[in-house]
Amino acid sequence: MRRTEATAWVVSVCAVSLRLSQAKTLAALVAGALSVQRVSLANIGRALLGNVKHQIKRCWRFCANDRVETADAMRGVVKITHADRLERLLLILAIAYLLLCGVGLVALRTRRPCEWTAKSKNDCSVFMIGRVMISRITVSVAKALQALIAATKEVAPNWG
Repeated sequence: MRRTEATAWVVSVCAVSLRLSQAKTLAALVAGALSVQRVSLANIGRALLGNVKHQIKRCWRFCANDRVETADAMRGVVKITHADRLERLLLILAIAYLLLCGVGLVALRTRRPCEWTAKSKNDCSVFMIGRVMISRITVSVAKALQALIAATKEVAPNWG
């Protein structure tokens, strides 16, 4: 999954409920969060394109902005019943997590385990497979989300 593809998807989903500048910033932050090793505002800011100091400030400003309603931003992604419990940083991470899990599911179905682990049996979570494979395979956002939806439908009857 390319950074531009993830950015375009987030903007298309969130531009309906957020201002365009807020949707673009959220998309850039999600694209940055896809590539960080440890999650923090500074690391997400460093992963963005451009001057590091300004990008860290951009990340902080978005997370501190009270005018960004988390429920509105997530409306296009999932249905949230208690949006007041989510913060803006969690919004960024939730979208990045969904995309990485989708990439992991696609890799799990199309690739061999030796490509993401040194062990013979598959011990990795779907998220970890996505983290390892995101730079190695090309997966569209639509394909990643379809794999995520299919996997959810497959295990949903077991949830009780």
